[in-house]
Amino acid sequence: MFDKWTREAWRPVEPARPVIVRLVRVFPPEGVRWARGLPLWVHAGGFDVADEVPGELHGWALSSAGRWWASVRFRVQSRNGELHLDLDQFVPAEAVRPADENAPP
Repeated sequence: MFDKWTREAWRPVEPARPVIVRLVRVFPPEGVRWARGLPLWVHAGGFDVADEVPGELHGWALSSAGRWWASVRFRVQSRNGELHLDLDQFVPAEAVRPADENAPP
């Protein structure tokens, strides 16, 4: 009866789905740090990790602790917009939401 029942720790999403990535859930703040204590080049040229950015969901992975992680491709950029970095990484499930609010989960 259960011969074909499998437990998959990796669930691909094909085709990839558009999502919004909450960067503050991916890169949580390390504590309060006042801007006046930072050099201007850090404040302007550092990556803005408090934003929400568009991304692509490529799959879901289940950790051995039972937590789901989203495999997402997204871009972070500096506050001044001069630099960017394309990332492919696992993020916590609560860090992503559908780009189209009417889309099924």
